[in-house]
Amino acid sequence: MGIRKIDKSNEAASKVAAADIAKVIETVSREALIIEINSEVFEVIGHLSTVPPLAADDLVLVVLTKNGYVVSGLMRAAGELPSSGIIEKDGKLFLNAKKGIKIETGDACIQLTSKGKINVDGKNIYTISEGRHRLQGATIELN
Repeated sequence: MGIRKIDKSNEAASKVAAADIAKVIETVSREALIIEINSEVFEVIGHLSTVPPLAADDLVLVVLTKNGYVVSGLMRAAGELPSSGIIEKDGKLFLNAKKGIKIETGDACIQLTSKGKINVDGKNIYTISEGRHRLQGATIELN
């Protein structure tokens, strides 16, 4: 079973944006190098910037371009939830990540961990409340 390169004179290759699901056969630096579609093996020419790190046996969505196959996404297993991402639902923005979320700019940082810890770090931290301003915890330390 040899690796096929796309023959640009081939009728199938002249069609742009033909999509298919492929199995990753070989990776380099966590990017697919070789894929398999219907028992045929092909080289990959690129990946979209949103594709996460890949491993052998992953199923990916690929798009056939005039130049060859481009990996456009990683397929989830049946019932598998998205591992991370930004979702807008019911007017709310949800950020989801397995290990944590970190927002950082200059000397300011807000970090949430998967174990329930929230760190707020900055040169000056202000909280303002029109109504009741409540701090609650087992222990509250001031200075």
